[in-house]
Amino acid sequence: MPTSLVLIIVTRLRMRVVTRRWLRTSKRYWRALGFPYPDALLAAGCDTFVVKASIEYHAPAHYDDALDVLVRVGRVGRTSMQFLIEVHRAAEHLISAEVIYVMADPHTRKPSPVPDFLREAISRHETVPPLAK
Repeated sequence: MPTSLVLIIVTRLRMRVVTRRWLRTSKRYWRALGFPYPDALLAAGCDTFVVKASIEYHAPAHYDDALDVLVRVGRVGRTSMQFLIEVHRAAEHLISAEVIYVMADPHTRKPSPVPDFLREAISRHETVPPLAK
């Protein structure tokens, strides 16, 4: 198999694993805020959509590694939120990632302001207050 194809396959597998872990972690984050995703947001007439996701690999993880996935909101804009993610194996920092969500009307999918109740919940939850834009 050509080397470039192997690299593409390995990269896609890594992305899939990180994405799966991130999705589980993001659901836990929303639950910790008191808004289980997606039901609580939909009930409030809003939803979030990913508009940007980036990942930087610092070191490899191995099968059966015990990994810690850390997530926090780094910035809350008018209609968007920046989530910062780190993956660690003990003290070793393996991955840094950023996911930008846009708050939107779930029916029209047009951007809408981040609701005040969500801003307040994030501010209460975070030990380092998110930047406001």
